[in-house]
Amino acid sequence: FNQLRQELNNVQQRDMPITSYILNIKELCDSLVSINVNVDEDEMMQICLDGLASRFDTMRIVVLA
Repeated sequence: FNQLRQELNNVQQRDMPITSYILNIKELCDSLVSINVNVDEDEMMQICLDGLASRFDTMRIVVLA
């Protein structure tokens, strides 16, 4: 549980395509749900935004505003 949660909280896009990045987050969330650890949509959205590559800074600011 702790390892999956830590991996989810530390996921970074870096040079990964956005679709692969989002799928990686979804797979981690699904793994947590399979062991009865809930990850709500707001938390998943925040994790996605926090780990985006710097080229998405403008989008991140708009979404958070």
